[in-house]
Parts: sequence; structure tokens; C-alpha cells
Amino acid sequence: MMLNQGILSKYRYHLLLHLVVFIWGWTGILGKLISIHALPMVWIRMGVTLVFIVIYVYKQKDSYDIGRKSIAKLMLVGVLIALHWIFFYYTIQISNVSIAVICLSTSSFFNSILSPILFRERAHLYEFIIGLVVVLAIAYIFNYQPGFEYAILLGIISAFFSAAFTTINGKLSSKYETSVFSFYEILGGFLFLGPFVFIGDTYTNSIMSSHVNDWFWLFILASVCTAFPFIAAAKVLKHIKSFTVILAINLEPVYTIIFAWLIFGDSEKMNPQFYIGTFVILLTLVINGFIKSRSSS
Repeated sequence: MMLNQGILSKYRYHLLLHLVVFIWGWTGILGKLISIHALPMVWIRMGVTLVFIVIYVYKQKDSYDIGRKSIAKLMLVGVLIALHWIFFYYTIQISNVSIAVICLSTSSFFNSILSPILFRERAHLYEFIIGLVVVLAIAYIFNYQPGFEYAILLGIISAFFSAAFTTINGKLSSKYETSVFSFYEILGGFLFLGPFVFIGDTYTNSIMSSHVNDWFWLFILASVCTAFPFIAAAKVLKHIKSFTVILAINLEPVYTIIFAWLIFGDSEKMNPQFYIGTFVILLTLVINGFIKSRSSS
């Protein structure tokens, strides 16, 4: 019993990380179910998430007073998060869930480049190689899956923003309470997107023509799939390196592809090359885990 408790204590943040990734695996599914345009959808998602985080901060009795410079930094990171979500969901809307989530795997490649540039960290050759293998696997997939070039481009842009905010969060998360940290980031993205939602009629019409189901799924997306995992992920980043977090996030496509295939059927079925490439991406996760376990022993 003591041994089991010791194991759980040692790996609790890794277990929490994979729970978060499993939950995130549903975000692509919900994005497909919601008919509202990607930009206003993300804006509403962030607004509803803010409500849940404010309630959490109130119960935790955390202080919002972290200094103007810190608030500005976190809100700017929130802009990166908003951009990542917009490109991600728009990719889903113009293609399918499988394409959008598999493109996210390139975030490990971007992270291996951004970490040394932004924080002067020591560059690890194996991280770059693993990230490059992921990129090559995606190139292989879509060499045999024509007609999705624009969607692939948007998906890769989404992955870049994902890597950027995850890399930066890895440094910032240890300095603040996770709830307040999450509040200012979500607030930054929410305020950034607000003006765009009301420019022209495209986005407002998208909201006005929405259905009851859209709002139900948005509520689930903002609460279960955003507020909880967002705070939990901030805790994880205090204890686990951002590159490892991003590689774990590469499991998200596996969960999402399986869910999408079961829910949406033929529209999510891809050719054999797609699944071969996905297997290669998963193999990089195993190799990375093996290397890290050897280096820490």
C-alpha cells in the first residue's frame, strides 16, 4: 500500500498531465459539433471559462495583485492561446478533426527551436531530431492525402502558437498561483478577440444563427474541457519540462482521431498512410520517454 502511494506521489503530475490530454482530446470533437464560426466561438469559450476561473479564485482566496508588468505578460500569452484556438478550430471547420489534431504534433518541433531562442536554454539534439521526425511524418501523411493543403497550413500555424504559449508558460507558471495565472491569460485572449467579433456581420450573424445545441456544447467545452485542464496544466508545467508536456500533448490526436472516427464515421476515415504516419509520431513519444528515463536514472 505504501509502495503504491509512493508511486502515485512520484508520478501524480504525469498522471494529471495525461488526464488533461485525454480531456483535451474531446475539444476537437466539440469544435466539430459547434456550428459557430471559430473566432466568436473561441471568444465565447474564453468568456465562459473566465466565469469558472473567477469562481475558483474566489474559493481559493487567491490574490489578483501580481503587478502590472506580470499582468501584461500573462495577457500577451493569452493572445497566443486565443490565436492557437482560432487556427485550430478553423482548421476543423474547413477540413476535419483528424487533420487539425495531427498537425498539432508539429508543436514539439517548434518547441525545440523556441526554447533555446527565447530562454537561452541548452539545445538538445535529440529533441530537435524527435520534433523533426514528427514533421516528416506529417509531410508523409499529407503527401498521400491531397486537397487539404490550406487546412494543413492553418493547422501548422496553430501548432506554432501552441508551442509558443506552452514554452513561455513553462517559465512563467512557477511564479504565480495557477488560478490567477490562468485568469489573466484567458482574460488577455478574451479582450483581444472582443473587438474582432463585432467588426462586420460575419461573426455576429454566426452567433445569432446558432442553435441551443451549440451553447450546450460550448458550456461543456468551456467548463470541463477548458477551465479545469487549463488550471491543471499550469500546475503540471511547474513540475514537468515544457518539451515533455508538448510531447504528451501529441497523444491528443490519438484520442481525438478515435473519438472522431466513432462519432462522425466515414468523414473522419483517412487512408492507410495517415495511420502509418500517426504510428511514427507515437513511436517518437516512446523513444523520448525512454531517453528521459535513462538520463534521469
